[in-house]
Amino acid sequence: MKIFQTISNYIDFFIERLIRDKKIDVPVLVICFGISCLVCFVYKMQGVEDNTFVSELTIKNEQAGFIQAGSPSTESIKIMLSGADAKSFKPTDFKPYIDLSYVSSAGKQKLPVLLHVSDDAKNAVSLQTKCEPSHVTIDVDEVVDDSILLEPVLEGKLPDGYAQKSVKVTPQYLHVRGALSKIKGKRTIRTKPIKITNARTSFKSENVGFEDTGVFYKIDDEEISVEVEIVPVKVKRHLEIVPLTYKSLNPNVQISLSSDNIALDIYGNKDIVDNFEVPQNFAVVDCSSVKHGGNFNLPLTINTPSSIELTGEYPKTVPVTFISKANQVENKTEAENASEKTASEKPNEQKAESAENSGE
Repeated sequence: MKIFQTISNYIDFFIERLIRDKKIDVPVLVICFGISCLVCFVYKMQGVEDNTFVSELTIKNEQAGFIQAGSPSTESIKIMLSGADAKSFKPTDFKPYIDLSYVSSAGKQKLPVLLHVSDDAKNAVSLQTKCEPSHVTIDVDEVVDDSILLEPVLEGKLPDGYAQKSVKVTPQYLHVRGALSKIKGKRTIRTKPIKITNARTSFKSENVGFEDTGVFYKIDDEEISVEVEIVPVKVKRHLEIVPLTYKSLNPNVQISLSSDNIALDIYGNKDIVDNFEVPQNFAVVDCSSVKHGGNFNLPLTINTPSSIELTGEYPKTVPVTFISKANQVENKTEAENASEKTASEKPNEQKAESAENSGE
């Protein structure tokens, strides 16, 4: 500040001399002009560079019949401050914007950049502001309201053995406001992707967003939700060999002829059916009704777990032949006696044959 005061004193001195002597002193005029240019240059350099920062441009269209239809020519505004208090302000004290209220027709519009300043900035003394660029070009269009069908978007793959049964989005239609050129003819609005990877049960997603938020915006307070119904995939599997288990066998009889296994089909969730292994006592033949030997059709019980069920045709009874153990002993004794008798008759026959041969 002292240097400016000194320069001012010199200028006053030369002016007084000019008035007193009443003659033009060319060297004095040249000196005064040079000093004035220097003062002006120093002032401008100091003022512009006092404080500078960059802020994001916003678009204001309240109570306007037009709306943004494309991106502005720039989205960042350089704000330059000059003045005694310029250094004390922050970027949050100045918010650059353009106001679509000044628009009177659709198309490309060149609008001035305006500043919303804080109360502190409004009360500052000798604060000067400058925006660069001072104007912004933007496409605008007539604003319209419409209801457009919401389309839920699912992302990912369900685990093997599970399938998507249904998808429900609420609300079914989205009430939006936007540019006529962007909304006209638009049939659906897609939701933000909803991940279904590794989902094995039905679920509901709340507060789901939607795409194209920069083109139009939602004008009601209803939240978007998406319900996804997931069910297990049902499959059938053929079991070729199912071992039979015979239970409650009477100690006086034994099985003479029977089947070792049967074939049947099971049905259930794919991940369960694919990994199913036949347990013990899965197919059981009840022999409790057999008291003696003979041929019987005995009831067959399949002990299926709750996670699977039987499907198709399968035997309900199993033919089994039994013999009594007492008959088996008698038959064995008769067979042994017959064998012994045959063995004892053979030497006598040999003797008789030898006698006949010697008589001849």
